[in-house]
Amino acid sequence: MLPVYTNHLNLGFNKGTLLNDPHGLLTGTGNLIRHIDVNEESDYRNPKLKELIKEALVFAVTDMDGQTKSSGKTISKIKTN
Repeated sequence: MLPVYTNHLNLGFNKGTLLNDPHGLLTGTGNLIRHIDVNEESDYRNPKLKELIKEALVFAVTDMDGQTKSSGKTISKIKTN
């Protein structure tokens, strides 16, 4: 995910706590989500981040094959008419 803020953006990983992050790039305190603050070009143009993204892609493909823990349930705070 890429949330964009006024002076920076985050490169977010929904299951970041489950990724192998030997360089300690990911930050955050959530149960699953981790992110990398991107303030300048050098924050995202480096081989360590490329390695982490490859790890996340492999994890995502592997994770898709597993059973989901919930089914047919949608929770939203957005009210519809």
